[in-house]
Amino acid sequence: KGFLLSTTAATDVSLNINIPKAFSFGFSLGLDAYGDMNISKDLFNFLGYGNKLNEPINVDVTGKADMFAYSSFTCGVNLNRGYYKITATGFQSLIHALCSDTTITAFNNEDGKFGYKMDGNISIFSQAPLSKDVELKIEELLTFEKIGLDITACVGYDVSNDLSIEGVFRFPIKPSTLDYRTDMKYNMEFETSLDSENNDTNDETDNSGLNKETTGAEIDPIKVNRPMKFSISADFHPFGSILRYYGGIGVGITNPFCAQTNRDVFFDYLVGARFSIFDILSVSASMARSNNVYINKVNLGLSIRFVELNAGVALEGTSLAQSFRGAGLGVFINGSVGF
Repeated sequence: KGFLLSTTAATDVSLNINIPKAFSFGFSLGLDAYGDMNISKDLFNFLGYGNKLNEPINVDVTGKADMFAYSSFTCGVNLNRGYYKITATGFQSLIHALCSDTTITAFNNEDGKFGYKMDGNISIFSQAPLSKDVELKIEELLTFEKIGLDITACVGYDVSNDLSIEGVFRFPIKPSTLDYRTDMKYNMEFETSLDSENNDTNDETDNSGLNKETTGAEIDPIKVNRPMKFSISADFHPFGSILRYYGGIGVGITNPFCAQTNRDVFFDYLVGARFSIFDILSVSASMARSNNVYINKVNLGLSIRFVELNAGVALEGTSLAQSFRGAGLGVFINGSVGF
């Protein structure tokens, strides 16, 4: 274990029409981005316990990131006690990035020499070339052959007046493709000695500036899918809109059915409660696991006509115990407008 940083970002514009006990339609455009970076525990062992002479410290850094642009169309049927929805999404992978060979080595030798060295490599697969030595072919950007497709099925059912459940399944049909690869190799190095520092001599190696080499090429297309997901959730509101309990569990696979890209299986859950006064002022608290991060969140919401504002704090960690100890702290503010 070590330090894990996970990030998720999403933005969209949508239009939805819902006719009770009849049909529903929707359209949306948006961007999805997510990634993570992991730093090995050797760095934190050094910070906590120090190091020994003649024993170098090796810190490994790995990471990955994906970004998608998408357009979705939804149609559904509303029944007396439930609904069915199908969403078809066309998406284009914009970037698929991998950082797998980055190592930082620091040493402090018995003869007085000390220093550090860093070597790394980042591979970026993209829709357009990122280096000057590859020609951009405008006519090949965002062609139909490069666009991926997935289908999301959603089923909701009102078990009673107080309890409703929903199941969602997203399945990839056709992957998006990326035609360009850019490799960025970089290194930094510094070495000196106590004698050099004390006697003001020039017995040192200093390549502390970042040395970077970038190469690009047009490649055989790699295939990238959005994550395949399955989730089920429930909403229990015994006192109408005043008090609501909600929760859900889900499982998914990143880049399914794509042999050239890395795949990860992830498991998420959410449990929470919301107290509302006249649907204007609300307070909610929840526990969740998302992108391998455990999150305990408290949220304060204000809704006035078609404007809604939310603000809150979150305690986060890479384990459930760490999340309660506040290994990570987040503060968020968001707003939405709808009519």
